[in-house]
Amino acid sequence: MWAASAALPTGSSSHGTVTNGAEVAKVLKQVLAGAEFKESHALIVANDALASFRVLSFPRDTSEPKIDAAVRAQLPMDGSRMGVQRYELTHNGSDRTVFAVAFDRSRVHAIGEAVRLAGLDPTVVELKSLCLARVAPASDCVVVDLSVEPAEAYLISGDIPRLWHTFWVPNDGSEAAAVATGIRSVLNFQRRQANGRGLVATLPVYFTDQASVQRIGPVVSDLLGHSVSVTPHLPRVPPEVQEGPYLACLGLLMRRR
Repeated sequence: MWAASAALPTGSSSHGTVTNGAEVAKVLKQVLAGAEFKESHALIVANDALASFRVLSFPRDTSEPKIDAAVRAQLPMDGSRMGVQRYELTHNGSDRTVFAVAFDRSRVHAIGEAVRLAGLDPTVVELKSLCLARVAPASDCVVVDLSVEPAEAYLISGDIPRLWHTFWVPNDGSEAAAVATGIRSVLNFQRRQANGRGLVATLPVYFTDQASVQRIGPVVSDLLGHSVSVTPHLPRVPPEVQEGPYLACLGLLMRRR
């Protein structure tokens, strides 16, 4: 297994959006120059800022037109600018669970074009939410990635992503309080959705990196009243590779279709 990462030049991207594809392509070429394999296809993990998603449940016998209508009623639509895609997450039982995504076509295209300029063929683009849900340590939990700005928290319920939330973490000594506030927003959302029923009172919180757990984990745990630990150790990962993005890449490789 081979892994590498590199910082993008200032101004070449913003909150998951590629703003200068040529500069991003240069960095990709430099990273790939050290690869020990020759592969032309690229699987891409995209920031959730590029899309909106909803998780919807339907009786098993619901017709496809009715599902499409419900998806379009729930997701933002803006003519040809927005694309829509849906995944069926359950294939057994009495209900059908659908993960529906509305994405900004131009922003997704910009990512794909940067990859093409680097000499690769983008074949899959998937949201980070779905990828992290596959590698989450528990079926019901909150996964927090502090390696990105703004920080990201993901609510996972029943192995399905339910919410993506971003928050800023200041570097002024109040980091733990800011992180706890960001996570609390996610927990409050879960409580509202559950209406007090089905709530996992001890919903665990997992940081993607060990350093953050050691630095602020105990304080955040005390502030929230929830356990805070790190996602399982990742073997054979170079220390310069950020663990949050690497976990998302692992989740992308686990996709079934």
